[in-house]
Amino acid sequence: MVLCLGSGGWRGLAHAGVLHALTRVEVPLAGVAACGLGAALAVATARGADPLLAARLFAHLPWADWSGRPEARREVWATLFGAADLSSLPFPVAVAACDLVSGRPVTLSSGPVVAALEVALCLPGRDQPVELQGQRLVSGAWLEPVPVTIARALQRARGAALWVVDVRGADSAPAGTRSADLLRALEFCGPVPPPAADEVWLRLPLDEVDPLDPGSALAALRVAEEAAREALWRHAGVRGSGR
Repeated sequence: MVLCLGSGGWRGLAHAGVLHALTRVEVPLAGVAACGLGAALAVATARGADPLLAARLFAHLPWADWSGRPEARREVWATLFGAADLSSLPFPVAVAACDLVSGRPVTLSSGPVVAALEVALCLPGRDQPVELQGQRLVSGAWLEPVPVTIARALQRARGAALWVVDVRGADSAPAGTRSADLLRALEFCGPVPPPAADEVWLRLPLDEVDPLDPGSALAALRVAEEAAREALWRHAGVRGSGR
């Protein structure tokens, strides 16, 4: 199976519930295409971490203290993942990026994990672009908030089924709030390609989750896991186990 993990602010933590459901029944992952928190959770899972524990760790990191301090974020990623390279992970993790100079999409599938995750969580307007491979990179979510194009390329290369996980939810935040502004910004990102007939799309029910509140996102992990277990049974005939 190839997974596509989309963006959605802190709603991206819900990907941990999906990853946990799959790893519990030992579904082999042929690769993951991701942006935002989905990329960090994919790397953590590939390196043997429990995705639910990784989500809780990420939620409790002092992100607000790191505003404008990318070196602090890099130090934490280096502490967690060391000198790991994307190309050395047990399954491929392709991180969606965007080159601000050319406006073109970039796929990071090799190179230091620390740099790739810095790009995955780099938001234009909030963060300085990451200088990497002669390019000025930010999160690929701003071109395609659910990186389906990259995932489909990975699917063709690996010859596996494709599952797409969309955590954006509906624009349910109160008007005039920062959460509503984020959701509206995601709507104005590049279009998400429509589903293909042979793909499984999980649109997680996260309308009540504030995309700027990690606490409410953690509360939705069980919802995400149950949705993944139900999809496993419906599409693959696999009974997902509980926690």
